[in-house]
Parts: sequence; structure tokens; C-alpha cells
Amino acid sequence: MTMVSVLRLPSPFARLQTLADLLALARAAEPKVWARVAARIPGLPAPEALRPSLSSGRIDGAAAEILPALELAATLPGEDTEGFVAATALLIADRLRFGAGQDDLFWHIDAHGAQYRTLPDRVRGALLRGIAGLSAQGRVRLEEPPAGSDLVTHSTADVLGRLSALARAAPPEIRAAMSRADMRRAPEAHAVALDALLEQAHPVLPRGPSRWHPGEVVDLTSLFPPARGFAEATALLLIEAITLAADPDMARLAAERAEGLSWRWMQFDRAYTALPGAAGDAVIGGFRHLWETQPGWDPYSSLAPSDVVESGIAIPLPAA
Repeated sequence: MTMVSVLRLPSPFARLQTLADLLALARAAEPKVWARVAARIPGLPAPEALRPSLSSGRIDGAAAEILPALELAATLPGEDTEGFVAATALLIADRLRFGAGQDDLFWHIDAHGAQYRTLPDRVRGALLRGIAGLSAQGRVRLEEPPAGSDLVTHSTADVLGRLSALARAAPPEIRAAMSRADMRRAPEAHAVALDALLEQAHPVLPRGPSRWHPGEVVDLTSLFPPARGFAEATALLLIEAITLAADPDMARLAAERAEGLSWRWMQFDRAYTALPGAAGDAVIGGFRHLWETQPGWDPYSSLAPSDVVESGIAIPLPAA
């Protein structure tokens, strides 16, 4: 079952993350897409004027003259889907940043809500989280703002499937290194327990005292990004947190595990975003799922808002 989502704005991290996702969509548009958008209304500045806006999310200066073309492109999903997505993403970002746009986008949202929901998951989620953010900030009044599964990029089953595949694929040398992480104490017991865990199709760490083997070495390995097994250990902790969150009877323990992972993102955000290939996709997808589905999940809650803006790293939007 896919967990639902509640957007938290104006948390500094929620703003950072929502804007980062919208700008990822806008920046993904090739120059020819922006050229088509600007060409819809003759006499406007060249689309290069949008470059500062694609960096900041705020439309001002010469870019403000292109606003009419953006607002038009955001009404034409059937004619140019790429332009529709890029223009919509930038317009929402501009409203969240209190830029030059004055239209609250209500009529765009009202007319095209169904189209947003037919777009690829990463696009649908980013746009609808942006719209939910506008509603949360009071920038647009909606009777039913996007919520629940609208705001979740990938289903819980899909996220757990990728994390499980990463963990279970750990080769013998990685498992051996993880088993020795507890200062070389009881490596054999940890090794047996770890192998038994990774034999499961859905490897969830045991609850209660029995979690120690192999939970202790999983926890330790996840704290050292250079360590062999760092990605696999992180995957197991994400599986645990996401699975616990789906059990109403485990709310307190789920919150503790989620808090531990929020601290880990603050400490190791650059290490996570540097993970390559399928490992990176699975781990990043797990952290994104925590943010999208667990109210209050905020890795930078201990930082001042200015520090979040200055040094916080948003969870990357998946490529697919």
C-alpha cells in the first residue's frame, strides 16, 4: 500500500525541496523548447532572458516580459507537452518565490488538473507538490489542494522493491565487511544474522532485542560513507523505516527510525547524492519517499532558515 503525503510549507527544507523539483523540470527543457514557448507571442525577448529565472525560480527583469508566453504555453498541453510542463513548473516556482507573476494560476490549475495527473510520475509529483505549496502558502485558494498519492513520486512497493534489490545483491565481501563493523566483536553472529536477513525477499530488520544481530553492524556501517556496504546498510535502514511507518501500531518506533535517517541526510547528504547507478537511485528514492510520506520529516530542522538555503541539499528528482 502506498503511504499518503501531507506537504509541509513553509518549512525551509520543504521550500528548498519543492523549488528544487520544479526547477529540475524547468531546466530539463532544451533551449528549443523555450524558443517555442517564447515564439508564441511575437516581439518578446529571446528565451535566454530566462536563464537567471531557471537558476533562482524567480521571474524578474527581462524575463518578466516573457510571462505572457509562459502563461499561454501553460494552457496548451495538447500542442506542446514539453513546453506545457516547463512553463508550468517555472510559473509555479515564480509564485512560490513571490516573483513578477501576479496571476494566482487558479484557472490554469482548475482547467488542467486532470492533465497534470496523466504526466510521468516524477513530473506529476513535482507539479502537484508545487501547487500544494501554493495552497499552503495562501497563494492560491483551492477547494481540494493536491494531497495523498498525488504528491508521492513512486509507490511504497516500488521504493521497497528497489531498496530490497540493492541490499540483497550485496556480495560476500560486502557482507563480511559489514559483519566486522562492530569493532570485530561477534562477527560470526552478525554474519549469520545478516545472511538470513538478506535471504528474505523483503529484508526488514527484526524488532526488539533480536534486532542487535545484525542491526548493530547495519547501523554502524551506515555511519561511515567510505565503508564497504554503506549503500546496502542505508538501504536496510530505509526499508525498516518505511515498513514501520505503514504499521499504525509502530508509530513511535517509526518516528524514531525516520528521525535517525533525517539526521543521516543532514550528515551525509553529499555522500548519498554521489552514490552511482542503481544504488544511488534506490537510496535517493528511499529518502524521497520518507519526505513525501511522513509529515514533519525535515533533515535540516535544527538549522536556521538561512543555513538551510545556504548549505542544504535537496533530494534529487529521479530521472524516471
